[in-house]
Amino acid sequence: MKVYKLYVFGEYVKTYEIEESDTANNFDGYAKAEKKENPYDESCYLYFKLWEKNGKKRIYINTYKRRTLGYIDVTSGEIIIEDRQGSFQNEIETALSNFLSKYEIAE
Repeated sequence: MKVYKLYVFGEYVKTYEIEESDTANNFDGYAKAEKKENPYDESCYLYFKLWEKNGKKRIYINTYKRRTLGYIDVTSGEIIIEDRQGSFQNEIETALSNFLSKYEIAE
């Protein structure tokens, strides 16, 4: 089981406990996840992109306009949201839940 802790503007919000699954896809460096139930265009998704440098491994969370909301620190399991860019917190949480349940992230 992997545990990810969500922090929004520096404050702890919730914990995601993800069971390992045989149906999860390997995260290959880029993915998108729905932040609304019935997505009708690109603004209904958040985009996840891998970044590695100087021993750090992060997955940046972006809007469809490529604006960064925050990142997932793969090493520590912390999810840091620094900006909402017009997205509601429940939409961000929905997209994170969708992403974490669909993809297996290698450390």
